[in-house]
Amino acid sequence: MWGSIRTRLIALVAVVSTPFVLVVAGTSVADYRESVRSARMDALAVADLTGTATAQFLGDALRQLEGVAQALGPGLLDPTTCAATVAQARTLATFSLDVIVVDRSGALRCSTREAPDPAAAGTTTTDEAWFRETMARGRPHVGDPVRGPYSGAWLVPFLVPVRGPDGGVAGILGASVPLDRFQTLLTGVPHTPDALITVTDDTGRVIARSVAPEEYVGRVLPMYEDLGVEVGPNRW
Repeated sequence: MWGSIRTRLIALVAVVSTPFVLVVAGTSVADYRESVRSARMDALAVADLTGTATAQFLGDALRQLEGVAQALGPGLLDPTTCAATVAQARTLATFSLDVIVVDRSGALRCSTREAPDPAAAGTTTTDEAWFRETMARGRPHVGDPVRGPYSGAWLVPFLVPVRGPDGGVAGILGASVPLDRFQTLLTGVPHTPDALITVTDDTGRVIARSVAPEEYVGRVLPMYEDLGVEVGPNRW
């Protein structure tokens, strides 16, 4: 259910290591080739570890949110219980910053974040890509990073369908995850002190970075294929 997201993020984990591009004067050709081979292996190993951690987080988060939707079910869409139920959903979805519920028409039913503008209570989400994707496929979905409409922070939306009594999609339960939450995925990934690990989505937007994340997370960088540094078959 999250294979496509896993493919996008694992394939786009980029590791740029200084020894890979640095030629030390006087180094023999054989030594240089060995250093390049070693750097490539190190880069692939770090990319695989980072990709695995990212995929595991995505899968665990979606499964947790899907379990919340199944457990709370119709209460999420019932106007008389929605507020209390969505607050419970936020507690159960331990990875989330905020939780929202929209019905099948795209109308916002409940949110754990109070909108500063009262008019936002009538907001519809029919034009949002994540709404169309989740409703069309009827399965969990991870959206592209977006700016929070109220906080201004970079967030990743996690969405799962809420089933009605007939088993059809009656609405969507969504949880927002701050991009800096992905920064923790780099913790414990072994790498040399002069290595740089960058995780991006398929647009080149930085999800996590081992160096100066506060400056780069949320920014769009050139796609790494354009750099011409291949560390393995179809691995850049």
